[in-house]
Amino acid sequence: RVRYDVVRQPKLYENVTVRTWPIESRRIELDRDYLILDENGEILIKGSSQWVVMDITDRDAPKLVPARDFEMGIREYVTDRAIEKPFGRAVYNSVTSDDPYLCRSAYTDLDMNCHVNNIKYANFALSAFGEELSPDEETVGFRIDYQKEILDGEIIKIHRVFAENDDGTKTVTCRGETDSTPVKFGASFRIK
Repeated sequence: RVRYDVVRQPKLYENVTVRTWPIESRRIELDRDYLILDENGEILIKGSSQWVVMDITDRDAPKLVPARDFEMGIREYVTDRAIEKPFGRAVYNSVTSDDPYLCRSAYTDLDMNCHVNNIKYANFALSAFGEELSPDEETVGFRIDYQKEILDGEIIKIHRVFAENDDGTKTVTCRGETDSTPVKFGASFRIK
């Protein structure tokens, strides 16, 4: 899972500082929070990510590895969170559409684990909304949940919904699936 909120969009060529820290692990999740700051130390972007480690020796039935099995050499964890409650209930599980966007994963989408690199999921999701988005709109918030890996050559159906919010922003939410898996990933973008 990855989530970020934009407080202020960095300007082109603006110097920024990225501050990141791990959060003490719970059961199987490994959390890492981050802030992107301007030259005056003001927050531009705040975010959080949550990962699990899997033993993929058997890709059909991968096993989760307990987070406590990882010794990171950290004596004291920072307890501050960049976002107070970064992850709540997923909002994309019920997203459906009559005409899903179709795309196929390609060799250039893969990482060293031979599955689609995590950044490519956001590309797939944004491509699904191509006609509804304007180039002058900015993303002010983003969340993506990875449920199951996408492998080379899989056809992904992306169901999507578009909503206008009371605060003048728009929310685009999508759910990516394949014939074998009803939820490969879900994503939500807030745009203004």
